[in-house]
Amino acid sequence: MKAYLFNLIDLFFNFIQKTLLEGDNEKESQLVRWLLIISFLATVFFLYFFGRHLLLLLNFSPFLDLLYQWAPLLAPLLLGKKFFSSWMRYIRSDFVLKAGSVLLEIKIPKETMKSPLAMEIFFTSLYQTGSATFKELYWYGKIRSWFSLELVSIGGQVKFFIWSHKKFRNLIEAQIYAQYPNVEIHEAEDYMSSVSQEPDPVNLPMWATYFKFIKSSVYPIKTYVDYGLNEDPKEEFKIDPMTSVLEYLGSMRKGEQVWIQIIIQAHRKTSFRNDAVLFPKSDWKEKVRHEIEKIREESVIKTKKDSEFPGMPNPTKGQQNTIAALERSVSKWPFETAIRGCYISSRE
Repeated sequence: MKAYLFNLIDLFFNFIQKTLLEGDNEKESQLVRWLLIISFLATVFFLYFFGRHLLLLLNFSPFLDLLYQWAPLLAPLLLGKKFFSSWMRYIRSDFVLKAGSVLLEIKIPKETMKSPLAMEIFFTSLYQTGSATFKELYWYGKIRSWFSLELVSIGGQVKFFIWSHKKFRNLIEAQIYAQYPNVEIHEAEDYMSSVSQEPDPVNLPMWATYFKFIKSSVYPIKTYVDYGLNEDPKEEFKIDPMTSVLEYLGSMRKGEQVWIQIIIQAHRKTSFRNDAVLFPKSDWKEKVRHEIEKIREESVIKTKKDSEFPGMPNPTKGQQNTIAALERSVSKWPFETAIRGCYISSRE
């Protein structure tokens, strides 16, 4: 019964959302929002006053009748949670649709005599935590913006893209030109549109995956600092981790495609007031500091129980390097990140 009811509500919400997508009228958008609220209240009203008669008519067991006695307490909680999640999903989809998007292709010259620090400075401009009033958050569905940094190989031709909402186009172009004056930036068509949306495992096999951490997210991955690229070594001594990725992308043959998409969104401590989440998440930096303190405690040499002197910290080389990496990462602007890869090929 519960699953059937929730599926019915989802069906109604999807129908309303499809109706909205077919129109651009702001008044229609407002009308749909009120219809969703009225439909939720009507459902609760119907179940409250007529639910018991419906149970008796369908010859449900006495246990369900007893459950109905608790409905005034349980129904608002169950239906309210479902309505809240569906409501936020709907208004956020509407907000993203109206915000629009742009895909920018970055054409890079063969030689770029710049330290990776220049790209790190560019990333700081993408740290957009945003802010929203109560009305913007819960009525218009305003959310923190995100960006997608993409490496794409189509038949061995490697391309770099940045996807964003339209309002950030000028910001992205200005920040990239400030660090890399020799690059070219053009608006591009969505390369994903060239692939059929209908599954065709025979003629168009596809494999996709999300990357995930093997340790806690407080531990940083290797950066250009770990490869010594911040020290500006001689060209023959440079170890560029991007080289192997680009070589792989360039090795694709005709009919093959590889997409690597890195989706980033500015991290911040979430709350019901600012992010419309029922279970807020703590700040990532607090977790890092807690982990550093934990490592330091583990490095303390234990003393005898009757000793008058406390234990002395004696971290190993590995522990020292870990603490240094954690402290370096906590000083950066943190992003919530998802990395996914996709391989598509023709049947041949």
